[in-house]
Order: sequence, then C-alpha cells, then structure tokens
Amino acid sequence: MGFRLIISKYICFLNLAYMFSKASFDVFLDKFPAVLMERNEVTNLYMWDAQRHFGNIWDIERLDFDVMYAESIHSNISNRLWTGIDYHPKESMLIFLKYEKEFIRSMFRDLFNEGKDLQMRISRFIFHCDELHKQIKKKEPKLLHHYHDEAMVVTYLALHDPQRYTFLDISSFRWAMESMQARNIPEYITIESYTKLMRIIQKFVTADPSLANGYRSLFVDPELYVGGSMLLALDFIQSIKV
Repeated sequence: MGFRLIISKYICFLNLAYMFSKASFDVFLDKFPAVLMERNEVTNLYMWDAQRHFGNIWDIERLDFDVMYAESIHSNISNRLWTGIDYHPKESMLIFLKYEKEFIRSMFRDLFNEGKDLQMRISRFIFHCDELHKQIKKKEPKLLHHYHDEAMVVTYLALHDPQRYTFLDISSFRWAMESMQARNIPEYITIESYTKLMRIIQKFVTADPSLANGYRSLFVDPELYVGGSMLLALDFIQSIKV
C-alpha cells in the first residue's frame, strides 16, 4: 500500500473517530415522524426549490455559460443561499464571468469531478476566486470581495448533486453529534467528515421507506421534491437542535 494511500486512510479514520451512538440516533429517529406531523410546511423549502431549479437548468456545456449560471442559481421562494447582508457570491461570480467565462467553466468542472479529493476541490475553487478577485477588482473597483467561502462552495455541490451533498450547517451538526453522544468532536469539523457522516445519517433516515414517503407527502407542490436529496438528513439534524 502506497504512503499517500495510508495517510489518506488514516485521515479518514480520524475524521470519523467521533462517530455517533446508533442507540442515541435511534431515539431521535423514533421522534422524527412526530416532529414532522406537527409542522404546517416543509422546513427549508427554499433549499428544495433551489435544488429543483438548478437541476432543471444547469448545463456546463452551454455556450452561454454566464447566462446559464445566472438562470440556474435561482429560487422562487428565497435567494438567501447566495444573497444576504454583506454576502453576495452570485453577484460577484457574475462579474467574474464577464471577464473569465471559460476559466470559470473549468473551475466548476473541477469542483464537480468526483474522481478528485473533496477538500482539494473546494480549496482550489476558493483559491481561484481569490486570484480572480485580485485581477478583476482593478477593472471593477466596487468588487470588494468574492464571498465564495466554504459554505457557498458546498452550496454549489449540494445544488449539483443533492444525493451526495447537502448544505452546510456546522452548528446544527455539532449539536446533533453531541446529542447523539459522539466522542472527541474536533474544534474544526472538516467538510469531508461532515459530508461522510451526513451520508450515513441519510442512509439510516431513509432505511424505512415509509418515513421517506411520508416526508414527500408533506410537499404541497410535489414538483419541489428532489428524490434522494440529503436535505432530509439536514432536516433531521436540525430537528435535534430544536
């Protein structure tokens, strides 16, 4: 076994060393249907809408990549994933696209390449945004920041592949891990460990088809439901926080 593979497996082990207690997990899972029944609407509906919209529009091969990006990053309910007070990643990317459309196309191609290490893909994307910002702010002095932090880059991943990634909520994740008696939770939770454990949670939550089917029935507009979306796992950990 090569040295790099050994290190990779060791890091993976460290990332999952704080695996939660399945018995504690089952206690919260048993309560989850009752939590859902008390609701008047689906939690995070704007995220479901954004995923559905992105899935319908995104096409990395479109010649008008800049127009396609603008159309795909959209929600009819709320744009809070990419717009907020002093937080404008979509607007900054549109400015980047005015000058470096093909390079940014290659950035997204690299980000969505599952044959490459996740953290490296995210780090490279942010690095390229940093470099583009240095170059383009000379032409666009009002471009104060590109706003592409880890949360926004993970948002792209969650929009592009909802069955493999979900949106970042480290505070709810940490609370859920503590509530489910996970041990040795690190101060800094990596995206890799967050993603791997959220996938495990998704598998457990969807193991009973009746729960997944019941969740789907909560949608007033069934078109908003994205099959297999890990938003179900996100909802579950956020329900523990509540």
